[in-house]
Amino acid sequence: MPKLGRLRFVSIGHPNARMQDLTLNLSDLSGLPSDSTIWLRNGGGKSSILSLFFALLRPNRRDFLGSKADAKQRRLENYILPNDRSVVAAEWATDTQDGLMSEESAPIPRMLTGVFYEYASGVRDNLRRLFFSVKVSDDVPETQLATIPIDTETNDGHRVRRTMMSFKQTWHALRDSHPGLQFFCTENQTEWSEKLQSAGLDPGLFGYQLIMNSREGGADELFRFNSPDDFIDFLLELTVEPSRADGITENLETFRKQLQRRKHEFIPDLTLSTGLVERLAPLAELHERRIRTSQEAARLVELHHQIRASIALNTQKFLDSEKDLANEIKALRSQYLSTEATMMQHRGVAVAVSMRLAERSLAAAQAEADELGEAVEQAQRDQTLWQAVYPYKDYVLALNDAQAYKELLSGANDQREPLMEQLAAVAADYVAAMKHQVGVLGADRDKIRKQCDEIEQNAYLVENRAVKLDGDAFAAESEAKSYSQNLQARQTKFESLIKLEIVQKGESPAAALERIETAQKTRKSRLRSIERNREGNAELQEECARLLSEYQRSSAQKQADLAALEREYRRGCDERDKLENDKGFLSLLEAESIDLDDLSDEAAGILARRAAACQENVARLRTEAAALERARVHIAEYGLMPPSVEVEALLKVIGRKVRAQSGWSYFAHDLQADEDEKERLVRKFPEIAQGIIVPRNEIHRVVELIESSPSDIPKLPVVIAAPEALYEHRDSDFIRIVGPKDHASFQTGDAQKTLGDIEKQLEGIEAEIRVSDSERESYTNAANQFKIFRGKYARGWFATTQAKLAQGRVALEDDLARLEMQEDEKRRLSAAQKNDENDVIKLRNEIIGQESACSRLREFVDEVDNSVEIWKQNEAAKLAEAKNIRSQADDLRAQARSMRDQARSLLQTVEPIASKMSLLENDISGVKYVNQAVEPKQNSIESLKAEYHRLLTRVQHEFSNSEIVRSLEAAEKTAKKDLQQVKNIIRGVITLDDVKSAFEKLQNQNDIERNGEQASASLDDVLRRKDEAIKKQTMCEATLTQRKNAWYGAGKPVVPDGVEIRESTVAEYNAFADDDAQTLIDINAQIADKEKASDRAKHARDALAKDLERLKSVQRSHAQVISESQLSFEDLPLLEPEDMGSAISDLETRLEAFRAVHASLDTDRKSYVSAVRKFVEKPEFADIAAHNRIIGQFKVLDPDALENSAQEYRNSLDIRIRELTATLAEIEKHRNILAKLLLNAAEEGLRLLKLADSASTVPREVPDIGGSRFLRITTKEPPSPSDKLELIQELVDTLIDENVLPTGAKLIQRAVRQIAHPFTAKVLNPDPASPQRLIEITETARFSGGEQLTCAILLYCTLANVRARTRGMNRQPTSVLILDNPIGRASRTVFINMQRQFASAMGIQLIYTTAVNDLEALSILPNIVRLRNERTDLNKGHRLLEQDVDISGQLEAIRLAKNSNEPHESDDSIDETDDFENEIDENDELSEDYPTDNLD
Repeated sequence: MPKLGRLRFVSIGHPNARMQDLTLNLSDLSGLPSDSTIWLRNGGGKSSILSLFFALLRPNRRDFLGSKADAKQRRLENYILPNDRSVVAAEWATDTQDGLMSEESAPIPRMLTGVFYEYASGVRDNLRRLFFSVKVSDDVPETQLATIPIDTETNDGHRVRRTMMSFKQTWHALRDSHPGLQFFCTENQTEWSEKLQSAGLDPGLFGYQLIMNSREGGADELFRFNSPDDFIDFLLELTVEPSRADGITENLETFRKQLQRRKHEFIPDLTLSTGLVERLAPLAELHERRIRTSQEAARLVELHHQIRASIALNTQKFLDSEKDLANEIKALRSQYLSTEATMMQHRGVAVAVSMRLAERSLAAAQAEADELGEAVEQAQRDQTLWQAVYPYKDYVLALNDAQAYKELLSGANDQREPLMEQLAAVAADYVAAMKHQVGVLGADRDKIRKQCDEIEQNAYLVENRAVKLDGDAFAAESEAKSYSQNLQARQTKFESLIKLEIVQKGESPAAALERIETAQKTRKSRLRSIERNREGNAELQEECARLLSEYQRSSAQKQADLAALEREYRRGCDERDKLENDKGFLSLLEAESIDLDDLSDEAAGILARRAAACQENVARLRTEAAALERARVHIAEYGLMPPSVEVEALLKVIGRKVRAQSGWSYFAHDLQADEDEKERLVRKFPEIAQGIIVPRNEIHRVVELIESSPSDIPKLPVVIAAPEALYEHRDSDFIRIVGPKDHASFQTGDAQKTLGDIEKQLEGIEAEIRVSDSERESYTNAANQFKIFRGKYARGWFATTQAKLAQGRVALEDDLARLEMQEDEKRRLSAAQKNDENDVIKLRNEIIGQESACSRLREFVDEVDNSVEIWKQNEAAKLAEAKNIRSQADDLRAQARSMRDQARSLLQTVEPIASKMSLLENDISGVKYVNQAVEPKQNSIESLKAEYHRLLTRVQHEFSNSEIVRSLEAAEKTAKKDLQQVKNIIRGVITLDDVKSAFEKLQNQNDIERNGEQASASLDDVLRRKDEAIKKQTMCEATLTQRKNAWYGAGKPVVPDGVEIRESTVAEYNAFADDDAQTLIDINAQIADKEKASDRAKHARDALAKDLERLKSVQRSHAQVISESQLSFEDLPLLEPEDMGSAISDLETRLEAFRAVHASLDTDRKSYVSAVRKFVEKPEFADIAAHNRIIGQFKVLDPDALENSAQEYRNSLDIRIRELTATLAEIEKHRNILAKLLLNAAEEGLRLLKLADSASTVPREVPDIGGSRFLRITTKEPPSPSDKLELIQELVDTLIDENVLPTGAKLIQRAVRQIAHPFTAKVLNPDPASPQRLIEITETARFSGGEQLTCAILLYCTLANVRARTRGMNRQPTSVLILDNPIGRASRTVFINMQRQFASAMGIQLIYTTAVNDLEALSILPNIVRLRNERTDLNKGHRLLEQDVDISGQLEAIRLAKNSNEPHESDDSIDETDDFENEIDENDELSEDYPTDNLD
């Protein structure tokens, strides 16, 4: 790999570390690349330099170092500003022919690699990258680092940065001009990586360097391993050539299916087949013995069939008789139902008319009772009235006496008049207040009584509703009872079906019918199918024979096709080898060797393009003729002369971006003027007519587009004008001129010079034409040769054909397997034919008996069972309805009781009110000295009472000795007593006014007694009549309830139109119903007779059923001899019913004798079959049994079939064993080849391990440890090659079952681990002062920082050396290792010297970046590049990264005290920590070389 000489960064970098045009010289004074140090203060931009350098060699954005280093998470776009056109380029010193850098005066071969960055259309997130490379030539300045053509010069002499497109065009032009310098450019990452690889730059190694630089000073982190296995995998991944294993992977993939079948199918199949042959032998011998004992079994089967057929046919005769009787019974029942319906209709009319009559009677009785109720109330009031008149008469007399006494006292009261008046006034107020209170209490009493009356009335209505609901409930219960009777009748018939075993326990008749009919249909269908199978069996056997012949021909054809393909493959290999070894062909492709099968189809295009390039040289000489032809075509198509060549070329450039046309085209098509005006304008502005017309606002953009690409500037001046320039606008906004490219068009001196150049060019062109013709012919021949080869053998044809060969062999094996399977099918058809004959007998024996059962079931289902659910639902619905109605009636009665309780409760509140009223009325009657009528008036009773008694006491005191007063008091007391008696009598029935009115109307007081007697007699008469009316109403209600219940029970019939509602109608329809009832009795008698006859037939059939059950019991006991499937009723003499018992006994005796003989055979077969099945069902044979139909039959075939076919299977398995043995032998050859190839790859991996061990020798000039091996690797390999091969074969068997086969290094890692595990890996402690001992590589984490870093660098150099050797570099590799600040961790000179000496021995250039000012450490690397980041671009505000040209005193040794707990280095002259830079604190005194701001 090349070494790095110089680096150049142009217009790139973070705003805090911009590189305008910075070149880093990494060579010594002789110009050879040298170990170098790039010094720059912390935060100055070291990471930027590394990130941009690695982005050149590892272009994948995921690999960008800025996004990884110290977690800064920067993107490449952070280093390229929006308007940047940036370039990073590297100059490399390449290897000489002997692989070493030349130290002589001969020129050093150099190569240039670089990348051009530009944002597409100025969009920040759309960064474009153009990668380019070239061989450096002193004769071509554009190939040199300092003069890369990234700038161009404008007309005014200024240099401007090219666009990416311009640079690319320039680069292509240089490629065409200097084909030997290998100019190359691409925007494709993959192509760029391939280019770097071909140039000796290994992107893979730089990928590992990226990891080593992901953290400053963290280079050793890549080389920390948790186990020796991890290290071995890492070593192999880094050093092994992946393509070495890819071919093995492809072969594994090609033969994967065969190897999988070998492992999972063929080997288990062979084991299974061999074991089955051994286990089937006893079964075959047992079958021979069973045949010799089968004759007796056949005779027993025949006897059984004879008995069974006799029972079945006799049973069928009885079933036919029962069926006929059942039909007659069915007809009678239908007649019964019709007559019953007529009777119910007649009864219904009678019930309906009867109910209507009862309703009428009840209505009349209710009206009479209501009328008498009112009469009773009136009679009670009359009686009460005349009872109250007697005491009222006495009350009036006493009141008159009191009045007389008052008048006698009036004369004596004149002197007491004021007191008496006061007493009379207070007494009147007192009485008025009490009367008011009596009125209030009376209103409350009346209100309560009214509420009670209303509640009683409502209770009465509720009870009537309850009575009506009782009738509805009775009707619903009657209907439910009729449904229940139907269900009971159905259950009786159903139980008889169960006794006859037509219906199974727990099964419905419909299900039984469906089951039997389904079984019948299935058997009949199966019987027809078997018959068809038997008829078509010969045809199937013919088809089998045809297929056997076809497969034989197919396998033969495949063998022929496979042989032809092998011949074609060998022929193709011969042609490929011939073309690949054609040196002339290789030279035209500029390659030392090629793989035609992998060579891109683009190779023909490359050759064709090179031939075309040669042809282009010739075509340039015909430019003038082409120009004339162009003019002719343009006139013929457009009617005009074409524009000038320059105008046409510019239109092609700008026409895709701007709307533009030639002046002539504008004048002809777009100018709005007549022909004279157009001619005038052409003569006035000929330059515009011969120029280009564009819109006014696009003129400046067009000029910029043309001038931005120097190659597009025309040799002659061309006018760019707007349409407005034809008239009055002539400034730069309306017309511009571009060109000429040089002055030869208008200066004679320059023209003469150009003429000389042209003549020289013409001479060169003539020579070039001759060379080009020769090269074109060679390229054309090579291209045709390659096209012919590729036409015959497309890319990948050889790999595809090799796969087809493998697939063809597999297909041939599949055909042979199918041939074998078809032979097995032929044997199966023979066995199937025999089984079909047995199945015909098996199906017939149940059909006749099942037909009779179906007949009875259909009758039952049609007549009865279809109505069962409806009956159940109706019964349940009616019962629920009755329950619900009765619940409602109970609720109504409870409601009525509650209402009456409420009325009684309210009436109880009346008594206290009446008592209060009575007390108040007594008090009123006792009040004296009330001389006038008093109206009720609200007032305070208590206060008036007190005042009244006070005044009364005074009056009584003054009149206490008066006889008149005493007489007055006696008369008033009597009046009060009589009035109270009147009130007690009337008790709210009548009023006192009614009594007073009756008394006053009397003409003779002697009529009181007579009127009272008359009232009592009238009351007694009315009460008697009311009692009679109530009894009549009660009877009518009971009659109506009874008739209504009957009406509900009859289904609520209605009275037909025209039927009169009278008693005679009821009698008439009842007579009709009685006639119908007699008819029903007659029908029932006939049904009974028929059922008795049916029962007799049934009993006879039951006897046969018992015989059948006994026969079945015998058959079940001897099912191995007599099977239900063997029944046949054909051609057998029938037995009489009375002979059945003896025949069954004879059969049973003979069967018992046969069982004893047959038992030993069954026992032996069970044992043999069990052995076969246990063997087949072993887990290791699961996959085979699933795919092998023949083997799978051992699991599903019954023992009898397995015994019968045992010998046939043995013969088939013998053939299978021979075929499997041959197939496995063929596959084993492929397996061994694959295993040997993988073993060779594994041994190559082991060789690399040993090479890494031996290549790690420390140079002898290294003190103390020189000459020692730095890395020691030990493995544990089997001593025998056969043992290694066996281990690899096991790995192959494992790999073929993995979903994705490992490729490249992963496969070699697996193979190495398979044969050489466990590993040990040890490294030498690099510190000469430490004991010289090897340390486990997993223990290096305990090294000091300097030891870890040195160990990592030595390991990298070792592995890079091994990697280079595996890639064809047999001598020392040349390479470069760039690390970020390793001196910060390992500044001891002994470590740095060791790193340089070891790297030098390995041919590796070291480039370190650092900010350490340790002169002694830095002096070890011979070349120091000192940078600074101090100056600021005042225009843009960017900090500039530049060369520090003042290097005097640039380094100063720095000494820092080391912490006591840190390990001490052996060098006493240097005392610092490993993490030097990280120990600097911002508060320390730093020199100007250590600014604390961090810019990177």
